[in-house]
Amino acid sequence: NRSIQTLSLKMNQVRGQGFACIAESLECNSLLSLDMSSNQPSAKEIEILANFIRRSSGLQHLDLSATFLDQQSVELLADALRGSTTLLKLDLIYSRVGSHAIQLVQALKFNRTLKYLDLTSNTIGDKEIMEMAQNFVIDEPHADYSRDLEIQLKGNEASQETIADIGRMNCWRHLLFA
Repeated sequence: NRSIQTLSLKMNQVRGQGFACIAESLECNSLLSLDMSSNQPSAKEIEILANFIRRSSGLQHLDLSATFLDQQSVELLADALRGSTTLLKLDLIYSRVGSHAIQLVQALKFNRTLKYLDLTSNTIGDKEIMEMAQNFVIDEPHADYSRDLEIQLKGNEASQETIADIGRMNCWRHLLFA
């Protein structure tokens, strides 16, 4: 069916061949929003999803909240972000991204379309948050952070000192803590 615009598979535990079949059926679709939150996809399933993200001509919102992503899965998503031309919003709330979140932010140097990345409650510490902030102040010819991009970081492990430092770095408009 080419007319599905929003698909919620939240809490369905879609796995293995079922996951591959769904992804394949969506290839010829004009899907705008996909909710895969509260599932437990393996790295192989995230790889299938990453390929879909790269090839999609319409996907604008992807919700992978509460999916508990491992390092390999985060790397696959970061690579997909580099190649995505339509995704506007990516929700990864409570997905245990942790220190690997920096890979996602670094991928955004090459992505001009994403407007909102929600990393709420992912146990991201001061070190990683400061590294994210540095991505917004380093002048690199191929990076364009002048666009409207917001990264939600509330509920992580940022100290008040780190938040104040980020405010002084003038990248507060990209990194949100409330």
